[in-house]
Amino acid sequence: MNNVHYLSANYLTNIDKKKEWELKANANYTNNSVEREDNVETVYAGTANQAESTITTTTKEIIFIQIK
Repeated sequence: MNNVHYLSANYLTNIDKKKEWELKANANYTNNSVEREDNVETVYAGTANQAESTITTTTKEIIFIQIK
């Protein structure tokens, strides 16, 4: 499951009356959230001396990437 936000803004203006100079500004923002989850189930067969057993392992990982 991914969750991504991206915002970009640009601004251009003249900074003098004769329009000889320009001011350019850029701004970017990125927010990227990645969520991963897995489940592993291991079943050990029983024997005459030991009962059957099951082990369930769950791993959840969340990664955030932000660029401003």
